[in-house]
Amino acid sequence: MGYVDTPVRAIRHFNVYMGERVVLSAEDTPGRLYSVASPPPGGAPPHPFVNARAYDAFSEGDLATILWNAADFDDFLVQLIAEGMNTASWNDSSAAPRIAPRRLFRGDALVGAVWESAGQFTALTHQPPYDALVFSHAMLTAYAISEADTLLRLVQETSAFSELSQRLQDAGYTLQTAGG
Repeated sequence: MGYVDTPVRAIRHFNVYMGERVVLSAEDTPGRLYSVASPPPGGAPPHPFVNARAYDAFSEGDLATILWNAADFDDFLVQLIAEGMNTASWNDSSAAPRIAPRRLFRGDALVGAVWESAGQFTALTHQPPYDALVFSHAMLTAYAISEADTLLRLVQETSAFSELSQRLQDAGYTLQTAGG
């Protein structure tokens, strides 16, 4: 069974990271934009395709610009990644840093991101339910759906991050430390 045959969440929910810091939590549903600043009169502004909470005052303006320029939720995620941020499946209420984020490349193409911490395997467009595909040694997001089956198999076949890292490299992926 391929990754796209797994069940999906009704509403996708991602954390957005700059390096190890979570800067935004975003859901794929119309909602409100919650700032780290005090809300304006009338409360948090509505948005037609995202419900989001900012966690970092320094990046909030850039995040808002990207959001208001995005055509839809998928475009928003793609633009965030293009700006050097990474996305990971939101699976708990923690805004805690995730250690050692690495971007995954196949040749020159950015195909995903992986963290050396417990978390869920997901793809941008196909997110499993909250309790599915959770691993103790790695959290991985496939940015390219064409790579999802291979990446998931490698996570499933390993039990330590060092082993996963080596298997990824053996399979032709390059891991680069994510900035922030």
